[in-house]
Amino acid sequence: MQDIGSQLDAHGSQLYRYFTATSAKIGVLTDGQYYRFFSDLRQQNIMDTTPFMEINLARLREQDAIELARLSKATFDLERVIESASGMRYGREARRFLAAEFESPSDRFVRFVVDQIYDGRITSNVIERFRPIIARAAQQLVTARVDERLSKALEKNRAELAGEETTPHLEQPDSPDEDDVATTMEELEGFFIIKAIVRDVVDPSRVHARDVRSYFGILLDDNNRKP
Repeated sequence: MQDIGSQLDAHGSQLYRYFTATSAKIGVLTDGQYYRFFSDLRQQNIMDTTPFMEINLARLREQDAIELARLSKATFDLERVIESASGMRYGREARRFLAAEFESPSDRFVRFVVDQIYDGRITSNVIERFRPIIARAAQQLVTARVDERLSKALEKNRAELAGEETTPHLEQPDSPDEDDVATTMEELEGFFIIKAIVRDVVDPSRVHARDVRSYFGILLDDNNRKP
């Protein structure tokens, strides 16, 4: 374990030596906030150079907590942990591969997709013609999925607010000059969207809105230092 804020990359070789010299199957490199978990998934008894899981305690996700629970003493099962680690490793590599292909599709990826949707002969010209089409389709697919999840979260948030206060409590005008401030539907939409986005991190009741002439603010704990 290193001091918080340490450059963990600089200490990887030390953990590698420890891992090789013991019978351990899990190695952990941490500064107290960031945790990197290693195993020997590629070659037995040789620690992998890349972690199978990385966790930031300041931004702990639900899935992180689930995976950490597998490592607790009360439920520890090495075989299950290694199986889960392998799944996370390949899942991470698959996401990196897809992200790179979506951003700039390779000839092989384009050919694979074109082969599913195009009846003609696949030549180099056909690949070049379809490359931007496939890149655009991939980006649209990701955007659509994000919009869908956001819409579902927003609807869930609205449903929970049904029967309660349907509009946020807004700050009173700072001066008589701001008596004519009117909260728009777009501003309210933004408020509810933000609440839906952060609901997995903080209690939605901590998210407040301030509407004055110069801005519509969405704040944590109604504190203008926490936009």
